[in-house]
Amino acid sequence: MQDEYRALLMRLMRVNRICFLLSYAHLEELGLYPGQPQMLITLLGRDGISQRELAQAMSIKPATLTVMLRRMAGKGLVRRAADARDQRVTRLYLTQAGLETARRLEEMIGRMGREIFGVLQPEERAQLAAMLGRVTAAAQRRLSGEDGGTDE
Repeated sequence: MQDEYRALLMRLMRVNRICFLLSYAHLEELGLYPGQPQMLITLLGRDGISQRELAQAMSIKPATLTVMLRRMAGKGLVRRAADARDQRVTRLYLTQAGLETARRLEEMIGRMGREIFGVLQPEERAQLAAMLGRVTAAAQRRLSGEDGGTDE
């Protein structure tokens, strides 16, 4: 049974690596670095999110996010603003350039998704999405320390 789990994890890691390599050239075209696409897509759906909430949503440390934000603000993609009610809270917003880049990024992700998952039938894609959702949730619980492991 352990060999089966190992083989599955190795396949998942291989797919992750290949997807990363495929996306890297496209990210360069957009002037982005790994990690930044997740931030742009998150901000696209949650403009005005606090810096702390964004770090949690991305599962990264606040210090790591601060470095990313500094770089992206320097490129004119993101702007920071103090919260109107609580000056200790920093809110994050996409600039017009950030919005345009995020939209181009979404188009690129859609193309990549079609290229990679187009080999599957719609029913297979739905099944894969459901399975990956469960695996992601289990991994997230493990990462946050909420799961003590499996019974097997």
